[in-house]
Amino acid sequence: MPTAETIKEHGGALNLAQSRTPVFEAGETLSVFQSVGTTHFDVTIKDDSTEACTIDRRRTVRGLYLSLPEFISLSERQQKLHAL
Repeated sequence: MPTAETIKEHGGALNLAQSRTPVFEAGETLSVFQSVGTTHFDVTIKDDSTEACTIDRRRTVRGLYLSLPEFISLSERQQKLHAL
């Protein structure tokens, strides 16, 4: 994430609001949970096309963080399909 010094050094052309992607914001949320001692999550994954749910038990914070881009990409694609 760019700091105030980076922006100052490079002329302030960077818009911080544009860097707040869904993956970035989800990662920030995970960081908050981790900061209060959370080490694992039980993740429910729902497939909207089949209505099937699976539970991924005891996913580590790091494992979940690494999976965020894929989870969010899949979710966005499913939302677009349902909007048609």
